[in-house]
This record gives sequence, C-alpha cells and structure tokens, in this order.
Amino acid sequence: MQDLQALLDGAARMNRAAIAPMNASDEFYLQPTVWTALPKQFDKDCYVWSPETQNDQDWEALYIIVYYANTILDNIDRAGKNGTAAEYNSIKGSALFFRAHAYYQLSQTFAAQFDPNTAESTKGIVLRGNSDFSIPSKRSTIKETFEQILGDLNEAKTLLPIDVLYKTRVNRASAFALMARTYLVMGDYDNALNNASSALELNNRLLDFNTLDARATAPLPLFNDEVVFYCNTNLPLVSVSSRAIIDTALYRSYQDNDLRKSVYFSSNGKGGYFFKGSLNGSTSNTFNGIANDELYLIKAECEARTGNVPESMRTLNTLIRKRFKTGSFTDFSAETSDEALQLILAERKKELIYRGLRFSDIRRLNMKGAAIFLTRNLDGKIYRLEPNDKRFTWLIPQKVISLTDLEQNER
Repeated sequence: MQDLQALLDGAARMNRAAIAPMNASDEFYLQPTVWTALPKQFDKDCYVWSPETQNDQDWEALYIIVYYANTILDNIDRAGKNGTAAEYNSIKGSALFFRAHAYYQLSQTFAAQFDPNTAESTKGIVLRGNSDFSIPSKRSTIKETFEQILGDLNEAKTLLPIDVLYKTRVNRASAFALMARTYLVMGDYDNALNNASSALELNNRLLDFNTLDARATAPLPLFNDEVVFYCNTNLPLVSVSSRAIIDTALYRSYQDNDLRKSVYFSSNGKGGYFFKGSLNGSTSNTFNGIANDELYLIKAECEARTGNVPESMRTLNTLIRKRFKTGSFTDFSAETSDEALQLILAERKKELIYRGLRFSDIRRLNMKGAAIFLTRNLDGKIYRLEPNDKRFTWLIPQKVISLTDLEQNER
C-alpha cells in the first residue's frame, strides 16, 4: 500500500495540468519581439492558434497520469491485503480522481466541446481501461468520454476521505468539485449546482484579500484555505512575467477598490502589467487546480441559469465582498437571469484569471452563441480564432497518429 501511495504522492507528475489552453487564452498578449524569440515552436504555434500545432507535451503528461492511475487500480486489490480499509479506499478513490482529472483535461484539449446533440457521434479521447500498454488505443465518443469521467468521480466520492494531510492529495470535496466543473462544461446546470453545493458544504472558506500583503511578490499563500485540490501548470507562457502582459481591457475592468487589482497584478515598468496572483505562492508556475472561488462562481452561474436569481446574487456577493476593501463593496443585484449571468461571467473572467479555465469557458459559451472572437496582433499581422473554429481542439500528435490507427481531429 505504501508503494501505491508513493506513486500518488509524486506531485510533480500527478498534479499536472495542460499547458496549451493557457497559452491560447485571451488573458494576455506578447510583444512581437518576445514571440519571435520564443525557444519552443509549440509555444509560438499555440499563441497564434496554428492549425498544425504539435501538442506532444500535454498528451504525454496527461496520459502518464492515466497510466499511473491505472497501475494503481490494477494492483490495489492485491496490495489492499497489507493495509487498512481506510487506506484502501483513499488510494483507490485518489487513483480514480487523478484518472478523471487527466481525462477531463484531455477532453478540453484534444476533443471538441461537449454538445448533447452530437456527443454520441463525435470523437472523444482515448480511454485506457488498464495499464497494459500492449492493448491498441482507440478513440471513444464524447459521450463515452464524459461518462467515464463522471463514472470515475462518482465512485471516487464514495471512497475518498473528508480530510487529507496535504493539498496535493485528494479529498471528497475534490471529487464533488471536479464533477461540478465537468457538469458545467456539459451544460447540465442542475447537477453542476448540486455538486458545487456539496463541495462547499465540506469546505466553504474564502480568503479575505484585506488580510493579504499586496506588495509581496506572490501575495496568495501556498495551500491556503480556499484550495480544494492543488494542481500546477508547468511553465506556460503566462508564467514568465517578462513575456506575458495582461490584456489591457481585462486589467481595466477591475475597480479601484477591488483588491484583486493589486493582489493579482504588478507593473512591468513599461506601461503594462504581469500576473503574480497564483494560488501556488509562486510567479514561475501557475495554479491550475480547484479552489472555492471557482465553486462559488459555478454555484452562482447555475443558480442564475436555473432561475434562482436572488440566490445567485447572494452567492456571488459572498465571494466578491471578500475581494474588495472593507466597506467599499456595493452588492451586485439583478432582476433577470440574463442580467445575473452577465455579472457572474464578468466576475468569473476576473476572478479565475490564469487558472487554465478561460479557454474552456470560451468554448462552452460560444456554443451557446456568445460570439467571443480571439485576436492576436504581431507587427500588424492579425491572427483570429472565430467562435466554434476547429482550432479550439488541438491535433492528436503526429507521432501518435503514426504509431496507431487513431482518427485525427478535423481541420
């Protein structure tokens, strides 16, 4: 059992998230000379949404997690004889969670946006049922992909403990939280609401930004009370302050009394701003896990979408009040669901900046007609990513296609 737990505790490997969706988001921009000097072609291609981007590193990093999770699941029954029932449940539940977490990220990178009308016929990701790498891979449908993610999480939540020693380990709230995120992407707002609420019942703590030192290099402490599950994105473009400049309109959208403006950002000395507000207490890598602020926003959005506007505003105000200077915040109010959603989605964009969530949000919102266009300008050359473009899904790496019979994503 100790060996299996040790595999789970390899946080540098297991607690990883996809890089491409961060690089492709609309939260930042690069100066042309910076883009030209990027050492990796992958980073250059992601930034301008090249249709031929080879995203080997996300594919490899995420399927390694799947392989390790499957190795644990293949051996847990035999190893369980040497441990307690609580240890068995925690390790098995954690392996199921990590596999689901990797599958979720793969679905947001290498499969199209979930659409209930086409989910049974659209290609999803490769689902690996065990650690035997000699079994040929094949693509599932998107319906099968999400059924697998939710199936793993449903089982995990019955096994996982409420409390864990370290934020890099998985607790029951983590499973509820990832289910909420998954159902939100699927447009199943009732289930997203129920799971976000269940997670918050286990831990609803929020940081009061008035207690933070906004002058610090990294004002948000590592493993703080808001963090549900710790996960890290290793060196995306946005993590290098000398490169990535915060989108000007996004920075200006924060009010002067909004403490996020000073906690999240610092001047780069050249008229722009860089991000320093990661929940991993660092400016070199970025937090891409799950935290309570995301759960409050999921809850508020789903309450608005299901017609409970007053409650959606109460949920939103509970969160945002903690982000403003004491006594300066005026509660949001809305009369209709549309008004509430406009407020909630604007705050979601501001609160969850650099979490690796924005690209998925654009995908799901565009499918509902949001018409969010992405634009890059490099010395007058304009790159555009239009709503529902096939480039919102990355190609399966060519070396994988060459070794398998997998069907490539469309271009």
